[in-house]
Amino acid sequence: MSNSMISKHSKTAFDESESITILKGLLESTREIKTFFGENDRTPNYDGTFELINQEGEPVKQFIVQIKKVDKLILNKKGKNIGKYDYSLKTNFLQYVKDKVTECPAIYFVIDLSTKKVFWIYLSDETLMRLNFEGKKTVKYHFQETEFISDINTFVLQMRYISQERNRIFVYKTPQQIAEIQDAADYLNRHLSGDLKEIKNRVLPNLWRIGIKYSSNHDIQFNNTAFPINGCVALYPQMRGSLDTGVREYDWNPKENMFTHFSLGFETDLKEYSRDTLHRIIQSYFEMGIPCENLPTIVLQEQVESFIDESNRFFEKSDSNEYSLSEIRHRFVLLHNYMCFVFSGHASSEKENNLIRRTNEILARGGENFYSIFECAESCAEDFKNYCLSERDSKNLFRGNMLNFLTVESIRWMMAIFELQRRNVKKIKLVWNYHWYNWINLDETDYLSKCENICKQLFSNLPELYEETYYNIFDTSKYLIRNQYDYKLVCNKIGDMKFLCIDSQCYSSKKLSIQMNPFCTSDFPDGKAPDGLISTTGSATIQRFIQHRNLYYDSISCLLYRGICKGLEFEEKDLPLYKHENVKFYL
Repeated sequence: MSNSMISKHSKTAFDESESITILKGLLESTREIKTFFGENDRTPNYDGTFELINQEGEPVKQFIVQIKKVDKLILNKKGKNIGKYDYSLKTNFLQYVKDKVTECPAIYFVIDLSTKKVFWIYLSDETLMRLNFEGKKTVKYHFQETEFISDINTFVLQMRYISQERNRIFVYKTPQQIAEIQDAADYLNRHLSGDLKEIKNRVLPNLWRIGIKYSSNHDIQFNNTAFPINGCVALYPQMRGSLDTGVREYDWNPKENMFTHFSLGFETDLKEYSRDTLHRIIQSYFEMGIPCENLPTIVLQEQVESFIDESNRFFEKSDSNEYSLSEIRHRFVLLHNYMCFVFSGHASSEKENNLIRRTNEILARGGENFYSIFECAESCAEDFKNYCLSERDSKNLFRGNMLNFLTVESIRWMMAIFELQRRNVKKIKLVWNYHWYNWINLDETDYLSKCENICKQLFSNLPELYEETYYNIFDTSKYLIRNQYDYKLVCNKIGDMKFLCIDSQCYSSKKLSIQMNPFCTSDFPDGKAPDGLISTTGSATIQRFIQHRNLYYDSISCLLYRGICKGLEFEEKDLPLYKHENVKFYL
């Protein structure tokens, strides 16, 4: 018998209970989330919280939630929102979050009772702005099929990422500490956005500004193990359009962090860190190589010369030491396209198939940029010859893309060829046209004479080429080297080995000049140095420069680097100009 005076349990109450049960069971299934949802909760604006916890069960972040149920979400089968589910969001929770009543991240859950699917929205600042809900009681939201929890482990990872991003907002620093970080960031941004902007654009392309993450007495988690560090610092990119103070607590984010530095036993000197990092960025610029568009034409021809020399093994050598640029480009196209041909399923010979197997083994070990442009041609010489005779590439166009395979040197050759073509250069005449190894058996006098001729050509042109390159990079003369250098070559012999050395004297001057002086010395027996002498140097690296036959480029790089170090008061270090070998300028 029904008693009309007793309140009844509605279907809605059961549905609410069911939705909370579904959500609670799902979220807590991995024991990485603990929920605090109450049925018939009367807390205004939100329906409870959940906490993200670590392996020790300690809470690391609290989230507030709104939980809504629906009998069945209807899939749109036409219109602009086809394939999506329409739902009307209640705006009271949205407004609560937007008004920053709490700093906890907020999740809006919608449970479809018919399918037991849990849809969710992270109410980030960007999402709230996009919803445009002000002045409305409800606002339409179009759930995509991907916006439900299909894998709880993935959802937990997303919550950890949100937690990490939110924690960046909070900086546990004194005003003095913040000022020190700001000064360090300002030092970097001032130089990289000013005189060194070309270097920034090369090393850190598309970067707006740099921010700094710094924490002292911080534990770094690595492979589930905590390592205590006294100071952790890294640069990170600031993005235009995002609110960002440029100061953050350090976090472990290898995809974002740049120039990470850990200090053991002492806190990091941020001023020294910013200076050292700027120096490393400058060195990275020279390691990557001066962009081709900034180099004089003869320097580009010098760079292409080594490609011509090596490619003469596979193509006809010119008797005049002059080559058409279109022919050189065609050589590169053939070598590149043959690689694409072999690795795109057209391998037929035993040598080609062996090449593919070796390549796959290298790739399996994580190798990249390991192929010389000549690799395929060398390994499959006869097959390459037949490929060239097929005239597949008569139009001189690139097919496919294997640039991720090619060595840095091969890429530089290609870029130099393209830049020469852009400048409408038709002919390339070999700049140096010698092979140092042909001089090994010469006596000291003849060897020295050969080297003196090379240096005469180099130093007669170097000042002008250096200055042209310099002003293609800098808008200021602050870093310009203006010294006068006197030099003398000396050939020393140890056993059967000859070693070329250079003695030089540096004088102050209004313009860079380099001249031979047979009386140049660093030895002054009477203790009286010539008037205006700044320094003397003795170096054997000149021989390495001559061996590599990139004398203009390598010398220009060293002069540019020396000028930057002098202008910024950095200690001049060795430059990574050669593979597996760092060198210092010889003057």
